Amino acid sequence: MCGIAGGPRQLTGGRLAAALEQLVPRGPDSQGRIAFGDLEVGIRRLAITDPRADQPIVRGGSKRLAIVFNGNLSRADALRTELEHHGLRPATSNDAELALLLYAALGVEGLRRLDGQFAFAIVDETARSLVLVRDRFGEKPLFVSQSRDEFGRPCFASTPAALRVLMGRNEWCESAPSRRDARQFARVGFFDATTSCFELPARAVSPGTIEVHGPRPASSKLAIEARAPHGESFSASIGAVVRDRARSDRGLGVFLSGGLDSALIASEIANAGIDALCMTLDFNEGRAEGGKAERIATRLGLSHERVPVGCEALDALPRLVAHYGLPLGDPSILAVHALSLHASKSHDIAVVLGGDGADELFHGYRRMRAWPWISRVRSCMSPTLRHRIGRANGAGERSRARRAIGSGRYSELWSLASEDTLDRLFGNDHAAAASEGTPRDATEVRDLERLRYLVDDLLVKTDIGGLAAGVEIRAPYLDQRIVRHAEELRTHTAARGKLPIRKLLSERLPRDLVRGRKLGFAPPIARWLVARTDLVTSLLEQGDSYFDVREALRIRDENLRGRHEHAQFLFCLTSLGAHAEARGRFVRGLEPCTSSAS
Repeated sequence: MCGIAGGPRQLTGGRLAAALEQLVPRGPDSQGRIAFGDLEVGIRRLAITDPRADQPIVRGGSKRLAIVFNGNLSRADALRTELEHHGLRPATSNDAELALLLYAALGVEGLRRLDGQFAFAIVDETARSLVLVRDRFGEKPLFVSQSRDEFGRPCFASTPAALRVLMGRNEWCESAPSRRDARQFARVGFFDATTSCFELPARAVSPGTIEVHGPRPASSKLAIEARAPHGESFSASIGAVVRDRARSDRGLGVFLSGGLDSALIASEIANAGIDALCMTLDFNEGRAEGGKAERIATRLGLSHERVPVGCEALDALPRLVAHYGLPLGDPSILAVHALSLHASKSHDIAVVLGGDGADELFHGYRRMRAWPWISRVRSCMSPTLRHRIGRANGAGERSRARRAIGSGRYSELWSLASEDTLDRLFGNDHAAAASEGTPRDATEVRDLERLRYLVDDLLVKTDIGGLAAGVEIRAPYLDQRIVRHAEELRTHTAARGKLPIRKLLSERLPRDLVRGRKLGFAPPIARWLVARTDLVTSLLEQGDSYFDVREALRIRDENLRGRHEHAQFLFCLTSLGAHAEARGRFVRGLEPCTSSAS
């Protein structure tokens, strides 16, 4: 929805305007800046609700407050009514003002109850503090610098790329490239940005956290609803949530993959009588779900469009990496970005609803249901046999399961390569993998998927892939009301996985449209990497500060010869090369590439 940045002027050094320029793709409609004493904040806005409500929003006379806000709030109408009962009448219909009024009335405690997808900063002039808030799942990114001013206040920005510009070259260039971070990223295709941002001396604000930086620093968590809404069925909750998340003064779309999750979102849109365009990708070089998705949309009475995309989508990778400021390891970001560009340019759509989060909440992944079996098999084996089985290479399900049996680590079910392959590329450093915990039951498996794969992979993909094209992608399943329903249901067996979603859809769609395995947004990345060999080679050759280039080129050659088991791993190495190229441009003082792909 927006890009925000700011911090103490002692640290920003007049670079806020340049940082906001880096955020233009996230907020193409307007720009705003304000300075309160020695703090300054700014925003690039994608105007979705109340286009007249420019930010920063300022409140108060002698005790001034200001907010820059990225995202949207759930149950905003109820919050607005409650504030009016307390004599606080919002002047706009923008969600940013609601958060600011809650803080003005109740302080940090007033912010703990917020739900939705958001990241925002409040400047409190009287307290000389900077308040940073990020939603419970990290749907919206927010990064802070390690450096602080004399009052302990950091710089902040929506992306590492903008924060890097805000902090300046001198501080960032002092750090050497980290092969440990590169290895951790390439192993699974994502990493925990709350602990490390490669060479950037910064971190992501933890999801669900309120950080107060200033003379009286503090940190607290957003409140968690203990139970699903009293007496409200799953059907009623998902309907209310979809209506809530569809709130927009701009065009609305639904990314319809042909699977259960997005089909239920589309059915709720139809039930509510909301005007929305369903869109599905057809991959030119691979399988397509457009036919099934089209039948679903037709059955629901919704408009639908099939959008073809080919290997040219890979050309956007360097621009997306430069826009984000860190490597991106999920190839489906290319599909999300291509579809978002089409939605924005062809239909002026600024908000899209998607099905992200349902698999993590309702045990939709086969690996989640396979983990108990893997644990039992491992317990019956000798250490020697575990070691022998665990040396499997490749990224197929069987290879991942064998590595999980060998190591006892759940994260091997995400892994893209064996430790031997990683050793040849990055050197022998197993510290990060060895420190990972092992889930003991279905609840811990679900929590691990939510805290790692969802936050560090899927939500990065939708945020960067969408907003780099000027489209905000919203995930209704991540509303607290749906999360509570999921936690109260036992969906961890093969027969019960996604049971409430299947049950609802079976009442609305024919059986043949409810059954079957979805393809989703996963592109035929192996074929794309072959078709764009020159680009891949060029980027791999830029990555010598992170990995052994000769070994990377050998993996490229295997892919060219038709051995595609390392295709996503090769994509990760290519992304690391793109990151190294962007870093080199910044170190040399060249302008980063910020424009969206076309």
